[in-house]
Amino acid sequence: MDKIILGKSISKLAGGKIPSDIPSSFECAGSAVEVSDFLWLRRYWDNNSAPAEKCIATVWVEGDSLNVFALMEDSDVFSDAVGKNDKTWSKGDVMELFFRPDGCRNYFELHLAPNLATLELSIPDIEGFRSKKYAFEKLFFDSGMSCGTGLFDQDGVSGWWGLMKIPAGRIDLKIKKGTLGEFCICRYNYTKKNGTAVEHSASAPLTKFNFHLPENWQTLVLK
Repeated sequence: MDKIILGKSISKLAGGKIPSDIPSSFECAGSAVEVSDFLWLRRYWDNNSAPAEKCIATVWVEGDSLNVFALMEDSDVFSDAVGKNDKTWSKGDVMELFFRPDGCRNYFELHLAPNLATLELSIPDIEGFRSKKYAFEKLFFDSGMSCGTGLFDQDGVSGWWGLMKIPAGRIDLKIKKGTLGEFCICRYNYTKKNGTAVEHSASAPLTKFNFHLPENWQTLVLK
């Protein structure tokens, strides 16, 4: 894990107030060193409310890889998901990336849990997905991503972080200056206290609780 990004993000999470505005686009950096901007996750579909436990995320390009990082305040870090392509969203904490390459109909959904369990889906088109045309198991693919997770407790905030390093070619990403595609970073935050509750949040201004809304996702732009 890049210590500079971890340090920047903890400082931002600890000292920052969750802004009410959600940008329609995000300019990602061309390297880890250049990362300076973060996205705050909110519940835009629920009166634009802020989650009880904060989360920030950022994206950057490094060589031929797309890197996605999230830092999540979390009082109860856990996941019962196991290995690859488990139903991570129903078994505990998870960060998610949705990405549709520029000019494409297909898109990708990648999950990472704090125990390194993952889910990797390649979805041909949103119309087929919404009509349940595709069986869940038929959407599995090998993204080739490498991942890291860890716990943090610093500056009055604690929780976990996750990092996805995704080879551009595996997600049909053409690295170039300008628009790379549409994306959304999402979170399931489970808490076992008083039974198991879950809070959802997202980086994009989703008009309803459904992460599969590419028409609401943000545009990813390489500086």
